[in-house]
Amino acid sequence: RYLLARSLQNLADQPLQEMKEAKTDNAREELKRKQFAYLNMANEQLQVLNRELRRLESLDRLDALGKRLLKSTCFGMAHLLYLTEEYEEAIRYYHDAVNRYPQCTEVLIAYMKMSGCYESLGKKNEAKSMLEQAKIILRQMPDSVFDSKATNLGREEWNRWLDWSRELRDSDNRINQLQNGNGV
Repeated sequence: RYLLARSLQNLADQPLQEMKEAKTDNAREELKRKQFAYLNMANEQLQVLNRELRRLESLDRLDALGKRLLKSTCFGMAHLLYLTEEYEEAIRYYHDAVNRYPQCTEVLIAYMKMSGCYESLGKKNEAKSMLEQAKIILRQMPDSVFDSKATNLGREEWNRWLDWSRELRDSDNRINQLQNGNGV
């Protein structure tokens, strides 16, 4: 199921690429519907797998691979909701994932994605708060998290990435304010 979900997610890239060449709004909307259909099918597969893995976990029958798959489904479902612009639901799923797996670098990405969700919902303060929360969590993470093969980035690279993300978001907000006549 996990591989099927990943394949469906990869299939969603095709309409996304075609959107760049689409000549009309109707064509772009149709391609977006097609993309979202693949992403929703992928999410359905992850949800089924997640339920089964949680059932096995409750019976204490989940091996190491199953535990890694469970973690991947938790963050993966949230990400697919983000990609389909279901931001409120994505935030809920990201919160569930970060509460379940607080000591992994995926948490930092989740907070960045939640920031993006809030930004898309027009909740600028919450968006900024998520990036600040990611910085706090980064400082609290043990060094061993960055020694694993789960991430290519060290603590300092994550710190720079979060700073860059915050600066980019602030810059975009200033540009929007100037364009809307609300700037200084």
